[in-house]
Amino acid sequence: MTAPRPMKRILIANRGEIAVRIARTVKRLGLQPLIVFSDADRETQAVHDSAPGDRRNIGPARAAESYLNADAVLNAARDLGADAIHPGYGFLSENSDFARRVLAQGLIWIGPPPHAMDLVSSKSKAKELARTCNVPTVPGYQGEQALERFTVEAAKIGYPLLIKAAAGGGGRGIRRVENDWELRNQIPLAAAEAMNAFGSGELLLEKYVDDSRHIEVQIFGDAHGSVVHLGERDCSVQRRHQKLIEESPSPAVTADLREKITAAAVRLGRACGYQGAGTVEFLLSPAGEFYFLEVNARLQVEHPVTEMVTGLDLVEWQLRVARGEKLPLAQEQVRFTGHAVQLRLYAEDPYQQYRPQTGRIEAFAFAPAARTDHFLISRTEVSPYYDSMLAKIIVFAPTRAQALDAARAALAQTLISGLVTNQAFLKQILDSDFYIKGQAFTQTLDRWEFKPTAPAHAAVAMDLASLAEYLAHPAAPTEPLKSWSNGPFHACTVAWREGRALHLQRLTAGPAGKFTLEDAGRGETYEVLEWSPPRLRVQSRGREWQALVHRLAAGTEVQIEGEKHSFVSGLSPGKGPRTAGDTDSVAAPLAGTINRVNAVAGAAVNQGDVLAVIEAMKMQLELRSPRAGVIETVMIQAGQQVRHRQILMRLKPAPTKES
Repeated sequence: MTAPRPMKRILIANRGEIAVRIARTVKRLGLQPLIVFSDADRETQAVHDSAPGDRRNIGPARAAESYLNADAVLNAARDLGADAIHPGYGFLSENSDFARRVLAQGLIWIGPPPHAMDLVSSKSKAKELARTCNVPTVPGYQGEQALERFTVEAAKIGYPLLIKAAAGGGGRGIRRVENDWELRNQIPLAAAEAMNAFGSGELLLEKYVDDSRHIEVQIFGDAHGSVVHLGERDCSVQRRHQKLIEESPSPAVTADLREKITAAAVRLGRACGYQGAGTVEFLLSPAGEFYFLEVNARLQVEHPVTEMVTGLDLVEWQLRVARGEKLPLAQEQVRFTGHAVQLRLYAEDPYQQYRPQTGRIEAFAFAPAARTDHFLISRTEVSPYYDSMLAKIIVFAPTRAQALDAARAALAQTLISGLVTNQAFLKQILDSDFYIKGQAFTQTLDRWEFKPTAPAHAAVAMDLASLAEYLAHPAAPTEPLKSWSNGPFHACTVAWREGRALHLQRLTAGPAGKFTLEDAGRGETYEVLEWSPPRLRVQSRGREWQALVHRLAAGTEVQIEGEKHSFVSGLSPGKGPRTAGDTDSVAAPLAGTINRVNAVAGAAVNQGDVLAVIEAMKMQLELRSPRAGVIETVMIQAGQQVRHRQILMRLKPAPTKES
């Protein structure tokens, strides 16, 4: 039997939290991680804790010129003396041509063999393989890419249907369409998004299955012919066809169904000679029928929930299989215990069509008891060039109900300051009846009417902001603390501005960590139990409060029981929010690249017309006219980089009949 290949220096051809996560296992095994980064990630690459000589800049911020640039990655591997390349997920991870080049350079490819990738990376070939393995598939079409051919095939399949990227995954390039008109309009956008994310604009059509659940099975194979499954994951809570919450096991999968669906996944793995980590994805209908979707020939974003319920390190398994070792366990040796949940924390505003957010994170803190995979460092700059995911919060407990409680607790102890995130939205989902009962399906968030919840603890949050300000300056008060007395106990007035409202709080510091706060006739007494910034724990009227408090240069941000409150210090009038009635201009909703400009100066437009398309975080966002009128000025062109809130074009009223 061939001895395992030596492997010491491993180049991680990826970025963000997955690069950090892979490096963690690489170092635990006594191996050396080698780091690559783009210009946009120059600051954050330091989180890998690698020596300067083991890092390499591989190009500009755009993924096509760095992380998707096979030549740059291979040159870095050669210069750094790599023995192997781990591609993570996304980027080049499912590119069989890149895998062949890695092997041709004498390096170990930590992934499936190229021939297996060829069989499953093409959705059409994978479906053919599934049918030969007696696995049901969803009706669809893949072939000639002419628009007219798509319309003919769509009519045969029947609406509604999905446009999907043939080479993709992760929800990129997917569009649901209800009729022929929508199909014709969405095909170009889906193709452009797919080309940007995967380097291929090829599309396919697939029948849309209503009220379906997304169930996937983790498989693992080795070079000795063994293929096992590591259970299933439920990934039904999605937005924009991308997952938000994953769990294992699925609350919808019975023991009988589990046996059938995992057996189908293993049959597919064996049929293509699969090696390494892979995920077989299925749709599960309300009637309990499952349909094969695709195989992701790589490690998945949601792999931590499988690690939690099996007690295994899947990256370690990948490294061992890539060296030529047998799988560490046979199928009958794999044990499943408890329940795991993963929450994806995104830089996005879910109450504004999940609009991605860019900017600088001022501070962050995560729950000590939860596993959090992230790449954040102090003052991390979130750029428009990559996916908007900031972190993954993973919890484990003996039962599903206990796991949901743990997820809520971990979320409440998470602080991301300086940037809008989906944290409050995740809490709404965890607290929702449909999720608690395990009844979520892939279309749930599209049909669920959700709004930001009204804050319930604003007064307490302001009190804690004042307490934190005092605790930070107990002996030498500075702004914004005012009017200190010389009595036996410190007393001061703290001025806060919340929006346009001014609040003056009178704080008196008594003995034994007790404080009294008075504000417009309201008075509360607090006992400080713990102050270890950013965590503040107090007691008032027999109730204990835990908060995360981050003091900014201009004020303080307080997060309490999932609510986030911002208070600006000082007595000077603050600038009020811009009125929502400003419809004379179209501004960039975030930093990005102008993909297409439809507007022409002098042209009449209707409210809702698509004036331009901006590309950010691998998504195409349509910029629509805020009202009917005439385009007065267009200040952008295709390919141009724009800043957040930059004015892109101006409108004027349409001329009246009298004029």
